[in-house]
Amino acid sequence: MLVKSVKGFGSLGVKVSNISYPFKQGEISELKKLLQEQLLLVLPKCHYTIDQFYELSARLGVICTYGQKAGVSLKEQEKAYCYLDKDGGPLYPGLVRVTAKKNSESNYTGIAPGYNKRLNWHNDEAERDPIVTVDKFRSMKGKWTYERPMPEIIGFQAIEGTKGSMTQVCQMVDRFQEESDENKNRLRKITVHWGLVKGKEGIYQTNDNVSILPEDMYSKKLALVTKAINNIEGLHFSPSQTIDIVDSLHKKLSTVRKKEFAELKRYIMKEYVKTKYIYSHTWKDGDILYIDQKTSIHRRVGVVKDYLSVAELRNRLLHHISIHIKKV
Repeated sequence: MLVKSVKGFGSLGVKVSNISYPFKQGEISELKKLLQEQLLLVLPKCHYTIDQFYELSARLGVICTYGQKAGVSLKEQEKAYCYLDKDGGPLYPGLVRVTAKKNSESNYTGIAPGYNKRLNWHNDEAERDPIVTVDKFRSMKGKWTYERPMPEIIGFQAIEGTKGSMTQVCQMVDRFQEESDENKNRLRKITVHWGLVKGKEGIYQTNDNVSILPEDMYSKKLALVTKAINNIEGLHFSPSQTIDIVDSLHKKLSTVRKKEFAELKRYIMKEYVKTKYIYSHTWKDGDILYIDQKTSIHRRVGVVKDYLSVAELRNRLLHHISIHIKKV
């Protein structure tokens, strides 16, 4: 197994090649350790089967199935996004396709981001710390709902047609460590409200430029500063999912509060979303990418432009999976 640092992503991120298969426990343990420490794990040119990718993800952590169970039929929309067993249930609970391909009935066969040209900076809005006891958490046995702890890591597997597309990942750990003690303490006191960001700054738009996200999709109020899975502090902030600073003295957004949030957002986008902290992965079929969702944001872009055409999205297929891992 060969480990190298990646370019970009500040002081973090690794690329690993020459992994044995069948997987060896020693190498799996090392991969898991690297992922938790480095927050970004790149596995180029693996060309694993779906079974192998699913096995690898399960060995790195707990796959977040969001209540899906093999043999239990899914809703019609979910069926289109998953590989199905003979009972209409998911063959790989928690794994979905990302593509703009359509089936014979003209329905999309990939999750929503697959048919939107633009996918802006974002991460999984989530309550990161378990809201149940450790014993209760262990007894879940991979059965998840949205009320339970959300994933710290997402994984992507490039299947076909990925040439010309890129995923960029920006970590917000290094820059926070460079803040003055005074500014660190100021940022630690901030709680932000996650909500629906509309327009050009939203996660993604449909062809008619109207966000397809439901109004009530987000309702979390989370600390701006949190500890990454490597126990180092960084920001948990998504420019396309964060709408204001929580202020218990004002039930509604005041002019002062709006200005305060706008200034915070400008500061983060200027100081944290910089080339030196951004890893840009130019996809090749067979690549695998695991990304921290606690103190990192990511976006999909083209290699030569900041979006992909519908034709490119139709030809492009990724597998998407989420996992929860125990902190180091």
